[in-house]
Order: sequence, then C-alpha cells, then structure tokens
Amino acid sequence: MPQTRSLRLTAVALSALVAGGMWWSAARDYHQTREEAESELAAVTRLMEQHSRAALLVGFLQISRIVDAMGRRLPRDMGGQADHDRMVRLTRDLPLSDSVWVFDADGMVRTTSYDLPPNSLNIRDRAYYTALRDGAREFISPLIWGRVRSAPFFAMSRRLDDAQGGFAGGVQVSINTGYFTEFYRTLRREPGAVFALYKDDGSLVMRSSLPAGQEEFPRIQSLVEALKRSDDGTLVLHSVLDGVERLYAYRRIPGHPLVVTAGMPLDVLFAGWRERTIRSGVIAAALLATLLIVAYRLGSTLRREGELRARAEDLLADKEVLFQEIHHRVKNNLQIIASFLTMQAVRSGDPKTAAAFEEALTRLQSMGLVHQILYEQNEATEVSMDSYLRALSASIGQTFGAGDRGISIEVQADDTRLSLDQAVPLALLANEALTNALKHAFPPGRGGQVRLALARQDSGFSFSLSDDGVGMPRTPKPGLGMTILSALARQLDGSLAWGAGPGTNMTVSFPA
Repeated sequence: MPQTRSLRLTAVALSALVAGGMWWSAARDYHQTREEAESELAAVTRLMEQHSRAALLVGFLQISRIVDAMGRRLPRDMGGQADHDRMVRLTRDLPLSDSVWVFDADGMVRTTSYDLPPNSLNIRDRAYYTALRDGAREFISPLIWGRVRSAPFFAMSRRLDDAQGGFAGGVQVSINTGYFTEFYRTLRREPGAVFALYKDDGSLVMRSSLPAGQEEFPRIQSLVEALKRSDDGTLVLHSVLDGVERLYAYRRIPGHPLVVTAGMPLDVLFAGWRERTIRSGVIAAALLATLLIVAYRLGSTLRREGELRARAEDLLADKEVLFQEIHHRVKNNLQIIASFLTMQAVRSGDPKTAAAFEEALTRLQSMGLVHQILYEQNEATEVSMDSYLRALSASIGQTFGAGDRGISIEVQADDTRLSLDQAVPLALLANEALTNALKHAFPPGRGGQVRLALARQDSGFSFSLSDDGVGMPRTPKPGLGMTILSALARQLDGSLAWGAGPGTNMTVSFPA
C-alpha cells in the first residue's frame, strides 16, 4: 500500500500547508485591517486638529474684543447695567461663546452677559481663575459643570493686570459646545465612535457625547503616558466612558496644551475581519476534509489565496481614494459655508457688514483652494505652494479688479511644497496680506505691482509680500488685519517683520 501511504502523507502535508496558509492569511489580514484603521483615524485627527486650532484662534480673538471694550478700566470698576448690556451685545456678536464673564482679583464676578446681580457669584474654586491668579497669561479649562447653566462647558480665559503688574482679575468666555459636537457628528457615524479634545494631562475638554447630568469628568492616565512617548500616534485602551475597548488615534495641537482623539470600538473595526476569518475557517475545514480524501483539491486553495491577495490590493487602493475623498468633502463644505456668507452679505443691506462678510468669504476661499489643489493633484498631505499662490493671486486679483486697475501680481515659489499643517495658516496669511495690498496700497488711478515670494532658507522658509504702492503710515493703527497676520505668523511658529522702503514690505520667516 505504498501509494495509499504516499497519498495520505501528501494529503497530511497539504492539509498542514493549507492550515498554516489560512493562519498566516488571517494574521496578515488582521494587521492590514489594523493599519488601515489607524490611517483613517489619523486622517480624522488631522481634520479635528485644524478645526480646534481655528476655534481657539477665534476664541482668543473674541477675548481681545472684550478687553478692548473695557478700555482702561479694571474688573473692580465694572458692574453697572451699561456693562451688562455691553456684555450681552458682545455675546450676540461672538459666534463661539455662550456667555462672557469678567471677574476681579478675589474671584468675584463683576459683570456678565447673564442676568445675575453684580457680586452674586464667586469663582475662586474654578481652574480658570486659579491658573490666572498663579501667573498664567491665558488658560483653557477642562470640561466643567456650570453652576448657572446646569450644563457642561469649557472656558477660555485671559489674565488682566493693574498698573503695577499685579493680578487684577480676568476675562472668561464660555465656549458653545454645539460648535464642536455638530462637527464631530459629521466625521464618522459608526456605532460607538468617540471624538474628544483633552488637555495634555489627560483631563477632558470636549467630546462628541456630552453628559446629561452633573458628573466627574475622569482623567485618562493611559493617554498621558502615550503623550510622553510621542506627539501623535495610536493606542488601544478601555474607555472610561462606557468600558468599551477602542482603538484611538491622538494628535497634539501645536502651541496649546491640548490633544485631539478619535476612537472606534475594536469590535466595529474588526467586524469585517472576524467575518472573513470565520468564513475562511469554514472553507478551510471543508478543504482539509476534502484533502484527506483527494490531494488534487490543492488548486482550489491556491485560487482562494489569489483572491485574498487581490482583495488586499483593492483595500490598499481604497485607502488612497479615502484621502482624496476627505479633501473633496472639506472643499465642498467650505463652498457651502461660502454660499451662506454670500447670501448674508447680499441680505445685510449694510456696506460695512457686507464688506466683513466678503472678507470672511475670501478667507474661506483661500482654505478651499488648498484642498482643491490636493484633490486635483492626487496628493494627500503636501501642497504645491507655487500652484496654490498662483491660483490664490488669480482669484483675489479678479475679485478686486487688479487687471482693470493696472495692477500686476507676480508669484515666485519654485517647487516648494508644504505639509497641510503649514499650508493652511500660510494660505490664510497670504490671502490676508494680498487682500490688504489690493485694498489699500493703490488708490484710484494708480497702478503698480505686487510680488509674492516663498523661498527655502537654511532652517525653514521665508514668505514675503512687497508692493510699490503708497506704503503704510508711520504709526499704523492696530486693526483686525494686523491682528490676524500676527496670529497666523505665531501659528506657523514664525516671526513677522515689516521692511522699510517704497511701498509695503512684509516678511514671515518660519521653520520647516
């Protein structure tokens, strides 16, 4: 019976080969599914970071408006009905804030946008008071349960000093939680998806599902330990929210002690893998039983392996498409917002209001151009700044009729490419600077030239705008445009400088 014995040995060998192949395929499929999930969650955290950075920039600009409205008065000098009415008006004008609070050095609330009697509330136990009292200039609080609103919120606050530099109190803005929760709902709709904003000590600032009642908001120690090892990455942990084990991607927000996280339950992420593994196991069992009888069924196993390989290649191709889809959706969402701003500008009836809407519209369009170029060039993370600056110049030049006014715009950026983290703030900065030049540098009847240049330096990049227009006054008034340019330069970790000479010369140097 040598042939029978040989056939059995062949069947056993083939069975072992098939079993090992199925185990290897399942393991490879598992790791590939994990890598794809990590990549998708990392892409989501990049969107969350940009969203949060924009919100923080607007929040601190709002606080600056409140401080400007106070003039030279200190919190202890406030408290009348006129101050309350002014805070109410400012709150209506601020898109992110639920309420405004001004408190003195003892933590007593002097005026607020709420209908509260003056000096009826003390916030000395709140972190946004103690941090300022102990020397912090600005502070972003963790999630707090509001004693007045009976709802969760987080606060942004700024310290106020007296003439001698001593602590005089502060200004605090309570942030509208809906600005974040509505955005989080648009990211992913799978059951159990969690999106959150934490401080780098693990304390919760905002999350996609807010508590319905007063509770302690726990600190996540495992996130703190992960941040000690890396600025961004992934980790698996049991959620303190509901005890569900999730895969999390986390990413720091540069310039702030904050980190964004996006999490998906492992059972949701690997549901497809489990189904494929069970199905493959059933198939393997049938093949193994058949191989014990007839060895030539090995061909079916090999065909199955080829199908799995082709499927894996399709999944890799789908991941590339996902990045482009993200940029396409962001661009479309910005276009929708731009349409709303255009309608509001038309309906306003007030030239100043319409002009403000139009300025906001150009800033949105500059951000939309970034994602449009990424989508058109089939690029996921780096922006060709030469293409972008030329497209931006053409768009803004057409908006302000540069050609008809005899104004030429020259762009020089060579083949410079920037990451999305730097391209977006630089795009907003270029938009602001070019818009200001076309609005103010060339009075009616005077033409000229505007030059935009982006060049690589030894340790980073240098962006400059120069024109041969009327130039800036010797003592320019600190307006919103100058504030935005300075804030965007800081967001790039760079420095803003104004040069002498005919016309206006502005240079921003920032690290790579």
